[in-house]
Amino acid sequence: FWLKIWLKAEPRGLAADAMLLFRSVLRWIGGADLGAGLLCLGVTVAAVVSAALALQRPPLKRLLAPRKFRVGRLFLHPVKGAAAVEVSELHLDRLGFQHDRRWAMLGSKNEVLTMRPCPRLVLVRPEVSGGPSTTLTLSAPGMPPLEVQAPGSDAETVAYNLWEVPGTARDCGPEAARWFSEFLGREARLAYVPAEECDVHLREPCKQAKWNDGDEAKSVYLPGSCIAFADETQGTLVSRTSLDDLNRRLPHKVAIERFRMNIILEGSAAYEEESWRSFGIGEKTFVMSRRCERCTVPLVNPETGERGSSNGEPIRELRKYRLFSMLPNGDPRHAISPIFGMKFGTSCHTGVIRVGDEVTPLTFWKRGDRTY
Repeated sequence: FWLKIWLKAEPRGLAADAMLLFRSVLRWIGGADLGAGLLCLGVTVAAVVSAALALQRPPLKRLLAPRKFRVGRLFLHPVKGAAAVEVSELHLDRLGFQHDRRWAMLGSKNEVLTMRPCPRLVLVRPEVSGGPSTTLTLSAPGMPPLEVQAPGSDAETVAYNLWEVPGTARDCGPEAARWFSEFLGREARLAYVPAEECDVHLREPCKQAKWNDGDEAKSVYLPGSCIAFADETQGTLVSRTSLDDLNRRLPHKVAIERFRMNIILEGSAAYEEESWRSFGIGEKTFVMSRRCERCTVPLVNPETGERGSSNGEPIRELRKYRLFSMLPNGDPRHAISPIFGMKFGTSCHTGVIRVGDEVTPLTFWKRGDRTY
C-alpha cells in the first residue's frame, strides 16, 4: 500500500530521477498492475543473480565468457643450470624445444651437475648459433669466451642417469671440460644430446617407475616422448598472474627467471593453467603432465649466483599456500616441496611458437580427478 503511494507520488529531492526510472521500469514490465510488475522484476533479478553465480562455475564460465590467452614471454635454457635466454620464438623438434637443455655438466661420476650443488653455474651465459654445425658460445665472469662445436658421432659416449631415467650423451671435449672445471672449482665436463636419429640413447620419462604404476601407458608423462637433460618433460609453463600473486606476498619481488620456465602465459587468472589437461598453440597440441615441484633452485639469485641471500624466499612463502597437500585429491607420490608452474609434453616435432601466439585450452581436469 505505502509502496503504491510512494510510486504514485510526485518525486522530490535528489531521488527524482531514480524514482522516475524505477516507475518506468515497473510499468514497462507489469503494465498497470504493480503486483505483476514487482513479480516480473523479482524474477528478472533472480535470473540475473543465478546467471552470475553460474558463470563462476568453470565449465559455464569458459563457455559463456571465453577469454584470450597468449604467449607473453619465451625462454630457452641451452645448458642445464646456466643462464636462461629470452627469445621471441621457440622451434620444436623430437626432444621438445630445439636447443633447450641439450647441454649439461657432468661430474666425476657422470652425475648431472645443476644449480643445486653448483649455484655459480647460473652465471654462465650461453648463446647458440646454427649453420652447418651447431655452435655453443659460453661466457662467464673472469673467464675467456669459449666456442664449443656440437660433437659428432666420433665423440666419446657418456652414460648418465637423471631422476631415475637413464640416457647417454656425447662428450664435448677436454677444452670445455677445463673451462667449466676452472669456473666451478670442481671436476666437470660438458655433454651434449643431439636431436637427430643416432646412437645416443634418449631418456623416456614415461619409464620412470615412480610415476607409471608399473605400466608406461599409465604414466603421467606423455608416452613415447623423449628428452635430453630436462628433468622430466619437454617443456614448462606458468602464467604471469601466478607470479604476480606470489610477488604480492613477498617482501621483495622475484623475477620469473628463478623458476626456469619455457612459456609465460598472459591473460589467465592466477594458477588457472593448473586446470588445463591440454592446450593448443596454432595447430600444435601440448599435454600437461603434472605440477612443477620446487626444490632449492629458485633460491639462487640469477644475477649473482648466490643462494640463500633472499632469506629463504620465494620457497618459504610458497610453502605457506602452495604445498601439494593443500590441493584436493592430491597424488600421494608428490613430495612435500611447494609447487609452481606446470610440466607438459608434446608429440609435435616441427613448428614454431612465437611471442603473441594465441593459446587455447583444449581439455580440463574434472572435479574429483587425481591431482598430479
